[in-house]
Amino acid sequence: MVDLVFECLAKARQEGIGVILIEQHPYRALDRAGDRPALHRGQTARTGATRGAYDEDLRPYLGDSATGG
Repeated sequence: MVDLVFECLAKARQEGIGVILIEQHPYRALDRAGDRPALHRGQTARTGATRGAYDEDLRPYLGDSATGG
């Protein structure tokens, strides 16, 4: 089912459709995202490319014990 969801997300991206995704597989989601806004209390705190997103956005929440993959 997860694979199907990500296939649909890829199709939506190809069609230029933006999606806000809350996902329990953050690395897989970031791998497919064009860019990522970081939200803080409902406001956009920063935006940028997905490269480096783990260190900037996920590490503070997931810590060093979480690995990409």
